[in-house]
Amino acid sequence: MTASERILASISQLVAHFSTLSPTAWAINLGLTGLAIFLALGSAHGARRLARYAAHRLPGDSSAERTVRENRLARLVGRVAQLAAGLAAVLVVSEIWNLDLFSWTATPAGTSMLAATTRLVVLLIVAVAAFELSGLVIGRGMERIANRSLEPRRR
Repeated sequence: MTASERILASISQLVAHFSTLSPTAWAINLGLTGLAIFLALGSAHGARRLARYAAHRLPGDSSAERTVRENRLARLVGRVAQLAAGLAAVLVVSEIWNLDLFSWTATPAGTSMLAATTRLVVLLIVAVAAFELSGLVIGRGMERIANRSLEPRRR
């Protein structure tokens, strides 16, 4: 069976499944889908606000560089929370509509896609950590150079 034949067979099975649902089942599924999406958006928004609040409450002296780092950290944590809430919403909605994504990840195509996504996420985390660490090292090095300077403008 070719890939296009498998896709067409899956689509026809999906349409057959949806055609067997009663109007009450459709209404319940649509209501639960809306609730899941609403909860995902609300939790992502709350997590973003909590991340921003927590980042601004970190101890230490106040400086422009620290403010930039705080905002960057809050945005990053907020985006991660949005991604997690979105992924959870997709999984919940797929279960509501009886689309079993967990069994799909056991197939060869699902396994390879999950592995590629995991590699990309790990690469992104390492890149962000390296970027932040290099910025911190450069900032501290420049601060030491400025403190040793004889010109008061550089301090």
